[in-house]
Amino acid sequence: MPTGIELLTILEQVFELGPYNMLLQCEKERGFEIVETGSVPWLPAADWPNDIVITQKGKEIRIVAIYAKRPGNGAFRRLITAIIQAGMVPVIVTPVHEMRDTMKRWGWKQKLTGTNFHDREETWHPSEDFIRKHSLKETC
Repeated sequence: MPTGIELLTILEQVFELGPYNMLLQCEKERGFEIVETGSVPWLPAADWPNDIVITQKGKEIRIVAIYAKRPGNGAFRRLITAIIQAGMVPVIVTPVHEMRDTMKRWGWKQKLTGTNFHDREETWHPSEDFIRKHSLKETC
C-alpha cells in the first residue's frame, strides 16, 4: 500500500506531465526505448495512432498503452504475430480487463514484479508454444 506522500508525488507528476508523457517517462527510466508508430515494419501507421506507448529493450517489446485505429479488424493479432516473426518477444504491461481475457485465452502467463506502489508491475508473456505457432503464421 503506498504512503500518502508516494501517492501525492505520483499524482502530481501525472497532472504535470499528463498520462501519456508520464508513461513515456517511466518507460525511459526503466531503460526502454520508445518505438514510434510507423518506425518499424511491425508497427504500421495504418493500424496504430501516434499516441500509443510501445517500448523496446533488446528483444523485449513492451506494449504499455495501445488502441487500434479500427478496432475489431485484427490489428492487435497482426502486431503480436509481426513482433514474434521479427524475432522479438511481445510483453503486455498491465492490460485492461478485455485484453487480460485475451491473454488468458491465448495461454499467456501473468507475472507480478516490484515491491511497492511505484515499481509494482503486472506483465503478460507468451508461452513458447504460442511463439512457435505465431512464428510460422502469415501476417496478412
